[in-house]
Amino acid sequence: MNVYIDIYKNRTEDWSDPCYGGTYMPFNELPKKGDIIEDLYIVPSFASNNKDLKNVPEGSFEVLCEPFPIADNPFNCSHKIMVCSSEL
Repeated sequence: MNVYIDIYKNRTEDWSDPCYGGTYMPFNELPKKGDIIEDLYIVPSFASNNKDLKNVPEGSFEVLCEPFPIADNPFNCSHKIMVCSSEL
């Protein structure tokens, strides 16, 4: 299943806080709050259209919220999560 991911610049649960942008990637199971994503994949076309995504730090990312279902999205994503660098 594909999951849409908003990549935040700080540890937050506030969707209005600044973020680098979004991406999506496949998961076998839904990530849960507190899970670590070791290899965050940023869709190349997203990065070429959003200069902030080019500034996303390397390394692992922590899931900041429980996934919630979304509908009517163009990327066949069933859920959305927010993440930030696990270094924060």
